Amino acid sequence: MEWMPILNAGWRAAIAFVTALAATRILNKQVVAGRTYFDFTLGVMIGALVGHIPNDYHEPIWPLLMPLIIITLLGILTGWLSMRFEPIRHLLQGEPTVLIQNGKILENNMRRLRYNADQLQSQMRTAGVFEIGQVEFAVLEPGGHISILPKSQYRPVVPADLKVSTHYEGMPIELIMDGKVVHKNLAENELSEDWLKERLRERGITDVSAVYYAVLNTQGKIFTDLYRDSLIRPIDIEGHDPSTPPSPSLP
Repeated sequence: MEWMPILNAGWRAAIAFVTALAATRILNKQVVAGRTYFDFTLGVMIGALVGHIPNDYHEPIWPLLMPLIIITLLGILTGWLSMRFEPIRHLLQGEPTVLIQNGKILENNMRRLRYNADQLQSQMRTAGVFEIGQVEFAVLEPGGHISILPKSQYRPVVPADLKVSTHYEGMPIELIMDGKVVHKNLAENELSEDWLKERLRERGITDVSAVYYAVLNTQGKIFTDLYRDSLIRPIDIEGHDPSTPPSPSLP
């Protein structure tokens, strides 16, 4: 067996992977999200170009990398143009289309988009709506998903409807992840590692590395999850014998 072609294909595959990762990282979330025509086309092009790099190992690698570099630069350029010029943004990303208005399906818009009733009902069920008559507006977004505004009498009740005041919640602060202190979050919130260790000692935790995850909410309470949880018998859904009911875990 000749090892040179295998080694050649292997290192070219590694270069292809690193290059594709760099391209998607440079383009931020455009390719990953895949929400518009432009994003989808960009992702397909990058995938197709990267696929040739390890396969065409008889060809020099730089001519194969050059189209990928050009596509990445074009992605950056068109993204910038779509931010600056609205007509270009509409051309590249598409526009939302109303499919339901006041409980009535707009058949002309459905036909124009070649969108059928089964697709509409499937998207509605995914959004938790099963009756078209309960929908005030249903809008097909450029990314292909439907945004639904239920009629007022079918919307969930929120505190504002009951005139109940609420407190600001904000975002919780991650203090420990994978047994390691997140020093950046401590510094940004003017907290010290000694303060954190004292809070852990109050919970009987003396070793930070024993904590898998710890977070501080906006009410000042800390939630901790240890690597070794005190569950007597964790429930295994996949390996559970249906003939034997699972035992509830003890507090």
